[in-house]
Amino acid sequence: MERGVQVADNHLCDDLAERVLEQIPTPVMAVNNDFQIIFMNAAGRAVVDIPWEEMRGRYCYDLFKSLHCGTPECCMRQALDNGRPFMARNELDLDGRKVPIEYSATPLKDAHGNIVGGLEYIIDITERVSLESTPNNHNIDYLRTKQQRMGHILGGLDDVVD
Repeated sequence: MERGVQVADNHLCDDLAERVLEQIPTPVMAVNNDFQIIFMNAAGRAVVDIPWEEMRGRYCYDLFKSLHCGTPECCMRQALDNGRPFMARNELDLDGRKVPIEYSATPLKDAHGNIVGGLEYIIDITERVSLESTPNNHNIDYLRTKQQRMGHILGGLDDVVD
């Protein structure tokens, strides 16, 4: 009888985990070791505007076409090869529209610790990139605040903005 309770609890946990992933307001994707998509949450499906039935099993690099796809800089490739999380800035090509992102990939492991795929989430940083690249009073104040906190890293800021 105890085994039945454990199975029921595991099913509830799996269902809850899927509902949580579906409600995260940023794209979350899982791939197998061949980079075929095995999961994409609602936010991710909305970004690529393709129904799940057409997306499932496709290669992630065919959908997102980022600057890192197929290169050593691909965080998913690094996560699968090294067994640890990687994070980077990148740029997606969505039907000719360039979208700056930050993304993070981490390996997915089975119960025995074997890497069976990877999990990735994406954050659209379009507004942040615009703020960083367009001088105005708001972002200059923002950068000065960062300069005070980070000191030497942004030490030459006054020379650039004055």
